[in-house]
Amino acid sequence: MNQITVYGDSIAAGYGAPPTRGFVPVLTRLCSRQVNLPLDYRNYGQPGMTSYALSSALRFNDAWITGGLTAQIICVLIGGDDLIQNVPILLSLQRAEVERALKASAFAYANSLRRIRALTRHPLAVGTLYNPYPARPPPTLLFPYTMNASSFPLQRSSALQLHRSQRRLPGDRQS
Repeated sequence: MNQITVYGDSIAAGYGAPPTRGFVPVLTRLCSRQVNLPLDYRNYGQPGMTSYALSSALRFNDAWITGGLTAQIICVLIGGDDLIQNVPILLSLQRAEVERALKASAFAYANSLRRIRALTRHPLAVGTLYNPYPARPPPTLLFPYTMNASSFPLQRSSALQLHRSQRRLPGDRQS
């Protein structure tokens, strides 16, 4: 069966949502309808997960690595807890400290995406926000960085319109 693997924080985990209304089950149903295929999912969402922790898990946790290898679509929803951990720095308004914290988070985020890309060339979607009220239907998905769904191996419908991002990640070298 075709599979979506989702890595992320409490949003990916579905924190506070009924089991069928969390981000990952809703995303899976939406994608399944659009490609007209049954899809399964693996949810590696953990409340409190940061970009740093995700990068580490994608390097050292065999289950998380396997999840990336077996998926036909991968989604990453992370970063909110990076900001939460840095609230004292952000509120200090000390520009150099704020920039340092944000750059460190961006580096860890990009490193996570590079690790995933090293595992697979299947579509990769990086999300930012969804409906923060999971009891209300349906969540709105925003994906600023998405990969082309045409590489989805068994796509039967052209309804899924994801576009290949040509954006460079922080720290990428020019080729």
